[in-house]
Amino acid sequence: PDADALNTIRKAANGTVSQTYDMLKKRIDKLGVVQPNVSLDAARDLIQVELPGIDNPQRARTMLQSQAKLEFWETYRISDEGIVKGLTDADLMLSAVDTSAAATTVKDTVYEYPLAANGQPDSTQEKVMKVVDRPADPAQRKAGPLLSLLGINQQGGSAIIAWVDKNKIRVLTEMFNRDDVKAKFPADAEFRFSRKPVEDEQEAALSSLNGKYELYIIKKRPGSDVAPLDGAVVEQASANPDPSSGDIQVSLQMDNDGARTWAEMTTKAANNGNREIAIVLDDEVVSAPRVINPITGGNSSITGGFKLEEATDLAQILQVGKLPAGTHIVQESQVGPSLGADNINKSLVTMMLSVVFLCLFMVAYYNRGGWVSVLALLANIFFILGTLASMGTVLTLPGIAGIVLTLATAIDANVIIYERIREELRNGLTMAKAVSTGFTRALTAIIDANVTAMLVAVVLIYFGLGPIKGFGTVLLVGILCSLFTAVLVGRYMTEWWLSKGRELNYSRKWSENWLVGFHYDWIGKRRFAYIFSVAIVAIGVISYFQRGFELGVDFKGGYSFNVKFDKPIDLDQLGASLGTAFRSNTIIKTVSGENTYNITTPYLINERGDDVSERVTAKLHEGVKAAGIEVDYAAFKKTDGTGTHIISSSQVSATVADDIRNSSFLAAFWALGLIFLFLLIRFRRWQFSLGAVLALLHDVLITLTFFTLLHGRVWFSLEIDQAIIACILTVIGYSVNDTVIVYDRIREFMSTFAGRPKAEVFNMAINTTLSRTLITSGTIFLVVFLLFVFGGGAIKGFAFGMLIGIFFGTYSSVFVASSLVVDFMREDVVQGKKVVASDKPAVEAGEAKPGKAKKVKA
Repeated sequence: PDADALNTIRKAANGTVSQTYDMLKKRIDKLGVVQPNVSLDAARDLIQVELPGIDNPQRARTMLQSQAKLEFWETYRISDEGIVKGLTDADLMLSAVDTSAAATTVKDTVYEYPLAANGQPDSTQEKVMKVVDRPADPAQRKAGPLLSLLGINQQGGSAIIAWVDKNKIRVLTEMFNRDDVKAKFPADAEFRFSRKPVEDEQEAALSSLNGKYELYIIKKRPGSDVAPLDGAVVEQASANPDPSSGDIQVSLQMDNDGARTWAEMTTKAANNGNREIAIVLDDEVVSAPRVINPITGGNSSITGGFKLEEATDLAQILQVGKLPAGTHIVQESQVGPSLGADNINKSLVTMMLSVVFLCLFMVAYYNRGGWVSVLALLANIFFILGTLASMGTVLTLPGIAGIVLTLATAIDANVIIYERIREELRNGLTMAKAVSTGFTRALTAIIDANVTAMLVAVVLIYFGLGPIKGFGTVLLVGILCSLFTAVLVGRYMTEWWLSKGRELNYSRKWSENWLVGFHYDWIGKRRFAYIFSVAIVAIGVISYFQRGFELGVDFKGGYSFNVKFDKPIDLDQLGASLGTAFRSNTIIKTVSGENTYNITTPYLINERGDDVSERVTAKLHEGVKAAGIEVDYAAFKKTDGTGTHIISSSQVSATVADDIRNSSFLAAFWALGLIFLFLLIRFRRWQFSLGAVLALLHDVLITLTFFTLLHGRVWFSLEIDQAIIACILTVIGYSVNDTVIVYDRIREFMSTFAGRPKAEVFNMAINTTLSRTLITSGTIFLVVFLLFVFGGGAIKGFAFGMLIGIFFGTYSSVFVASSLVVDFMREDVVQGKKVVASDKPAVEAGEAKPGKAKKVKA
């Protein structure tokens, strides 16, 4: 059955991905990078690799993308039967060339002994190269689409069939893979190109080959595509210089089976005219040495113009073994050490300022009770960092932002508890009783609010990629640690203090009665709020159709470079030269006031290969030079360079961009859906769930309104990328946090004051929780403001979105979410219970006391 077949295939694929992940970790360990981080996203078959301090990105790319499929093949020569005829027939078939055309003369190179004094060749001397004229064979009379791309090896004394230019390889590969072309050659023939071009040819006649790639034809075994010998037999591999030539080589030691097969292959090659054996790595010929004598000891070597580091890496890759599946980089980001250090410093400053601000506020507002929250906050930092360290989590900028935000969340839990304790004290309870009651009654609101935030964190972890998954992890860990420190550690310290007979208070004279007894008809003004909200959303919709969003490479794919110039530049001239170099639309934006600009291009984004990123960087350098800025290429591409240079870069393939875009929509949908279901379960009325979700949708739309209105008009980037999606989901989590606190009090008052009109009950609940709503939102807002001011350019867009989201999230919790519930809910639902208590609006006077309620029929 199809389901069983798919399950079997998926199981095998999962095993392949897991093995690839394990082997890549072993390779990366050999790179010598300090504290590399490798993680597997099994749901997407993605492996994320973070390499702090890597100074050679190209080396890392090769190490990550080389499958290390090492194979040893017998080879054909141009002189072998069927090869020239196959080339001729294939060329004729592709172009219908008339072979009866008049013969032409072509230049040919031959190697002959120099003449002695008697005019005869002197065989005691070394052969010298000569260029001679000879009639072209019929295949050369009119070169068609195949032969016109090949520089045929006329000598025929080696395994090199022809030389080709690099830009012709793709077209030739497509031709050779055609079934009708394959039919012109021997059935066991397979075409392969060299891994590197010809280098350092000094002779005048051969210097024209420099930069060209070699074409080989390997000989497969009858009925099999498997090489006679592969890298699985390699037991030891090492890089060392060749004793005779000094060239760097990779020495191999094979196991017994490999040694036996290698002896058979080399014996056959030596006895058959000293033939070549092609050593192929990932379907590219590394070298094709001629076998003079049989090799029986299982030892061999690979040469190919290696540098020492390159040969060492290859030896290490072969030592680890072949990857079970091919890999290619779909997303890449580089941050220079100076920019990385600057980001770290700014993030640490932001974190320290946030901690200092939160501690000062809690002590200033809650007096001695604030000191308990300060100790709980410090314990919270300890638990968060300890947990993240034990998990091996690598902190990125979004991750550090997540820690800062969870610190504000920890304070919010304390605020909810302390405000409830203050209410109980105003109701006449003793300090010990008020503390016990406050912690108990605040627990429901805290759990409800934090569970919704945890749902958002889980969505981020599941749908996010890279740093966003890390941000979700930090957020989830922070929420759990905050719950632990605020509810358990904070309560333990408070009760321990009181058990010693010591005094404790939760206010100062100026803060004791702040907003106590405050009354405002929020529900009565809801229509004005509706008009205001609809107007802003309508402005956003109009702006979207006129201006759209500024999409980052995360959403559209492409290469993004942050380039720092050593002097002011003409942006128009730079844009024109880059457009010419990339032959595509290039976007240039100011990143900071220090001559730093972001350059984005889709150039070569759909191509694969180890050198694609290098080619894009070279084109960027070409465009910069064309704009009149002289800079050496090696210095330009070094992220720790001086003068005009790249300080950071990123690359996202079109496939991953589509994945990120789709995942973002799914993440938002699931976040809202899970919150709707949770609130439906907790409050048991669809009106609360629908009101909250519509209010959250309102917050998201207004936040996006500011992004479409202001992009390109402010000094910082407002690109829509993964970080902004994380921002929007975090806004959803914090906004529903405020909404749940209000809803929780509404639910309580619907029982306590069941006989009153619904608008009055809702207003009482909003007014009673107003102080904690303003304090919790205000502390988060100010912490995010610190993040916006001190967090550096890379985090400003995220922080700006959070500022807008928190402001309007607080507004919607009061004006929109509660108002919608009022409009959705019938009056008799609210008045379904009658309270046996005084009619005095005790809550408005700050003296709310739950009375005994008697159920009556509505």
